Amino acid sequence: ILAGDALQTRAYEVLAGMQCPPEARVRIIAEVAKHTGTVDGMIGGQVVDLQAERIKPDAETLEYIHRSKTAALITASLVSGGKWAITRPPDCPTYVITALAAASANIGSFSILVILAGL
Repeated sequence: ILAGDALQTRAYEVLAGMQCPPEARVRIIAEVAKHTGTVDGMIGGQVVDLQAERIKPDAETLEYIHRSKTAALITASLVSGGKWAITRPPDCPTYVITALAAASANIGSFSILVILAGL
């Protein structure tokens, strides 16, 4: 548990030192915090996942777990990369961020389908 805490803290340290405009840095850190947090993020998904170990979770619970864990981390990675990319010349169009967010949700859904197929 402490290793995970240390790694997450280190991630924010690395993000804070990124070479990009300060406004972009704040947006990227906020994006990562949102998707690793307790409300619909990785930590919240992990809490529900641990609770679901004691019961047979229904499809809705499994979807929440995987959207909050797998899909949230993929979204954080892709969208943060897009937010960084728009600060670099030549500018990456902002619609790319929307496309990255949609794509990451679909990638995360794949893990849900794999789990559900095994039920």
